Amino acid sequence: MRTLSIRNRLNLAFVGVLAISVVVAAVAAVQVHAIKENLQAVNEINSVKQRYAINFRGSVHDRAIDVRDLTLLTAPADIEQTLASIETLTAKYAESAGPLDALMTGAEVTAEETGILDSIKQTETRTLPMVERIIALQAAGDIDGAKTLLLTEARPAFVEWLARINQFIDLQEARNKAIGAETTEAVRTFTLLIFGLCLLGLMLGGAIAYWATRSIAPLARLTQIMGGMARGEFEVDIPSRARQDEIGSIANALEVLRQGGVENEALKAAALNFQNDLDRQLREKQAAFEASGVEQKRLVAAMARELDRLANGDLGARVTENLATEYKQLQDDFNRAVSQLDQALGSVRETTGSIRNGSEEIAAASDELAKRTEQQAASLEETAAALEQITVTVRRTASGSQQAAQAVASARGDAEASGDIVQRAIAAMSQIEASSTEINQIIGVIDEIAFQTNLLALNAGVEAARAGDAGRGFAVVAQEVRALAQRSAEAAKEIKALISTSGQQVSQGVSLVGETGESLARIVGQVAAIDGLVSEISASAQEQASSLGQVNTAVSQMDQMVQQNAAMVEEATAASHALKTESGELNALVSRFNITGSPTSSSSHPVHAAQARIADFARPAARPVSRPAPRSVGNTAVRADEWEEF
Repeated sequence: MRTLSIRNRLNLAFVGVLAISVVVAAVAAVQVHAIKENLQAVNEINSVKQRYAINFRGSVHDRAIDVRDLTLLTAPADIEQTLASIETLTAKYAESAGPLDALMTGAEVTAEETGILDSIKQTETRTLPMVERIIALQAAGDIDGAKTLLLTEARPAFVEWLARINQFIDLQEARNKAIGAETTEAVRTFTLLIFGLCLLGLMLGGAIAYWATRSIAPLARLTQIMGGMARGEFEVDIPSRARQDEIGSIANALEVLRQGGVENEALKAAALNFQNDLDRQLREKQAAFEASGVEQKRLVAAMARELDRLANGDLGARVTENLATEYKQLQDDFNRAVSQLDQALGSVRETTGSIRNGSEEIAAASDELAKRTEQQAASLEETAAALEQITVTVRRTASGSQQAAQAVASARGDAEASGDIVQRAIAAMSQIEASSTEINQIIGVIDEIAFQTNLLALNAGVEAARAGDAGRGFAVVAQEVRALAQRSAEAAKEIKALISTSGQQVSQGVSLVGETGESLARIVGQVAAIDGLVSEISASAQEQASSLGQVNTAVSQMDQMVQQNAAMVEEATAASHALKTESGELNALVSRFNITGSPTSSSSHPVHAAQARIADFARPAARPVSRPAPRSVGNTAVRADEWEEF
């Protein structure tokens, strides 16, 4: 990881946060799909089977009542109406049996369901011939035989038939409850998993922020070192040179500057020592001349002449007279000293030229570096302003997403409350339907009582007619009772018809309310999914706002550092211009001397080596096209294109 640049580290951090978001989205999709399958199993399979079984139960129950009424009715119109009702109920039973058989072919059908449905079909096969026999006996006028068959065989068969159908209904209800419990457990597990992933995302974001902050921590130490170098403190150790990112490039560049400063200080010390040694030798020779006699005068005259030439800048001055032996050494020493001075000043002139050229190049490089530093400072300032605007926008987005999450959560609660209300409405409608069925049965009993009362009134009328005048009053009462029984029977039929119509309307209402409940359940699921997505968006926006705030702080710190660097570069530029001016003055002073020859300088001269390194550092090189930039190792100078890129 140390070989990655700071930009790549930040990109890697954002990729990690996005990966956590993708994992959360994938887990949410899988869990929502599982909940959707459970709801489809309840709404589209089990509830449909249960509804068809309820239709079975209504048809069988009503047919049992019609078969019973058929054994009690005597009017042809009533008998025809009852037979038509039996045919209608049989057709409705068949309408529900076909779709139910189609649903029983799926892979989710259990052996228990198949067994119960087969027992229902077997009971149906055994009961329908009994009904046909009762109808045939009634048509033949054998009412007693029809009643006997109804009570002894048909009634137990109908009871068993209804029990099998109720068993099938209860089985579907139990399966729906089991799926509901499974769905509730899945929602709880999904909620815990989402919380865990969000906590993991927060921990990962904190670790990434700490990691990014540590990546730029060495810049503070490098800034302190640059300030010390500006004050002439070159005996320091440059840290972080082994890093392969932008901070490593800065450290290597500072190492090159430090080495150049150390070599410049060494050159100044060498020049000062040489000048002191030369002054000492001149003073010793002058004292020896003053202590001599006539020969000394000759020597002094010769020396004065040559020294005059030397004072006029002619370094070719040599004492050529034949002097006394005791002054030969002095003559040789003078000539050798002047020769050494000639060579030394030649070296000084060459070194001064090199220093002047190097100072000019350093001044040019410092000017260029100052311009680039100013441009970099301006770019960083613009970047900081742009990041501040982005941070404000992201914070505004995070606030909006939180408000959206609260609105979606409120909508979810309202939808769930509406679902509960619809469930209670379904239960109330079911109770109303059951009450209508019971009322229908009571009306049937009233109808039967009215029929019996009519028969009794008819018999009473017959007996009153036989009694003659004595039974005339009783006959009138019997006639009124018969009329009242007929009106009761007609009213019971009308009430039964109205209740039957009301029962059908209640059944339709139950169906519509059930569909409404299913729609609300789907809406609750979708609102829950939207709530999860909005919560994830809100959390991601908060994390982005936090990360951008940290990035903005880091960029502001870098902007301050670059401003400080720009100030130090300006100081270095002023120092290089001052060095250039002083080297020019030194070159002007040396050029006053007439040097006989120029010594040959070695390529390993420290000044030349420093000039070469400074030139390599300051001169912009051609950027390679496909070859990667070389790594800087030890004291090797950093390439100019890498410094410019930074």
